[in-house]
Order: sequence, then structure tokens, then C-alpha cells
Amino acid sequence: MQVTARHLRTLKLGQLLATLPDRFALARQNKLPHADFLELPLSDEVTRRENGSAARRARAAGLDPQMRLDHLNQWGNVPRAQHCHHRQ
Repeated sequence: MQVTARHLRTLKLGQLLATLPDRFALARQNKLPHADFLELPLSDEVTRRENGSAARRARAAGLDPQMRLDHLNQWGNVPRAQHCHHRQ
């Protein structure tokens, strides 16, 4: 896997190395075709990059990291921040 690691780093995909063993095992276990296997680590990488990009943009904008869509309550309301005052 030395050649693979070198190529992945050259292509700026070195972060995939951490997930490849698990993805290989999953592909073997489920007898995935090559194209389906390739989709697994590439999808992981897209998700990782999107999450990193969103986190960087939020930090740059000075947003509260707790104010995320996955933190919405079951009624779809965003929890109110402690420092906000609601006008009646």
C-alpha cells in the first residue's frame, strides 16, 4: 500500500488512508463491485471536506458553533441563545 499512500498524498487525498482498511473490509464483506467500493472512500472525503469548509466559514463569520441544523429540536425551533432578548 506504499504506492497507494504516495499517490493519495500527491492527489491531496492522504486523509483517505485512515479509512481505507475499514472500507476494504466492508467492500469484501459485501462483495461490492469496484465502482461501488470506490464510491465509499470518495464519499467519505467529500463529506470530510464539506464539513471542514463549513466549520472554517462559520469560524470566520464568528458564528456560534452550537447553532447548527442538527441541533434543532423536534419542532424545528432553534434553541435561543442565552444572550438574546426576545421582545414581546
